[in-house]
Amino acid sequence: MMNKKYLSGTNRAILVFAAISFSSTSYANESHGSEGEHNQQGQERVIQGVLGTGANILGDQPYWNFGDPWGALTFSAVGGFNPDGNDPLPLTLDTPLDTVLVSLVDDKILDEIGYVTAVPQNTPLRQNYTAIDGTGDRDQIPAVTDAKGYEQSKSLPNDAITVREWVKAKGEAIFTCYDDGTARVEMQFNGLLANGLYSIWATYGDPNTGGFAPVPLGGTPNIIVPGAEGEARYERYLNDCPLTPVEGEKPLLLIEVAYHSDGLVYGAVADLPGLGYPFGLTTHTQINFPVNIAGNAD
Repeated sequence: MMNKKYLSGTNRAILVFAAISFSSTSYANESHGSEGEHNQQGQERVIQGVLGTGANILGDQPYWNFGDPWGALTFSAVGGFNPDGNDPLPLTLDTPLDTVLVSLVDDKILDEIGYVTAVPQNTPLRQNYTAIDGTGDRDQIPAVTDAKGYEQSKSLPNDAITVREWVKAKGEAIFTCYDDGTARVEMQFNGLLANGLYSIWATYGDPNTGGFAPVPLGGTPNIIVPGAEGEARYERYLNDCPLTPVEGEKPLLLIEVAYHSDGLVYGAVADLPGLGYPFGLTTHTQINFPVNIAGNAD
C-alpha cells in the first residue's frame, strides 16, 4: 500500500468530524411499548447509521469492537485516486475533501483470494467496469450525454465521486420486534449518491471462524435507487428479531448499505470474489448500522 498523506488545519477532511460525531451511537438504546402491525407489544430500537469507507471503518479508524472472536475487524472498500501508480491510496481521517474515490480491495481480502481481480483497482467509482454483453465481458461506458440513444451508457450524474460527496450520506433504522419472534425494519436515507444502485446487507458474525457472512436484509431483492437528492426508503419484515440474538446462533453485527459502482447486483450475494470481483472492487459500504457489538474500538 502507498504511504499515508496527512494534512492539518483548515484542510483536514470532514472525515475527522464524522469520526467524532459517530464515536458513540445508539446501539444500546432500547425502548418498549410501541405496537406493531401484528397487534402485539413490540421492542423497538432506533439505530443511527454511521458513515463508512468500508465495513466498520472510516478512513483508517475502526468504529467498534465486536468482542471475541472478531475484535475490531474491518474491511476497507474505497480508496483515493493514485495518479502515479496502479495501487489506490489508502484513506485516513485527514484525506482531503477533493480526493477522488476509487475502487480498493482490502489487503486482508487480497491475501485470501491471491491478489487476483478481474478489473483494475484505482478506478474512479462512476467509471468502473460494467457488463457490456451477454457473456459478462466488462468495460467502461460513457455517460448518457456522451452516447447515442441506442448505445450503452451510464445515467447522470457521471462525474467523479469525491470525499466531499461521499460523506453526505446519512441513515436511520427503526427495528420493531414482536412477541411472535418476527420483526420489522424501516430505514430512511438521504445524501446517498443520486441515481446510484445500493444494496442492504445483514452482516452476521460466525463465532467459529471469526468471519463475516452478509445476507440480504429481509430477503432479496434488497436494493434501493436514491432520487436526485440522494433520498431513499427501505422497509422489510424479518423472520426473527436481530436485537435479541439466540445463544449459539450467529449474531447480527452490522447492517451495511453498499454502493455498487458497476451498476450490478448479484442476487443473494454481495460480491463475486470467485469470479475476481471481491468486496471493494465494485461493492463499497458507505453506511454502517451497529446492531450487536461489545463497544467502541480502542
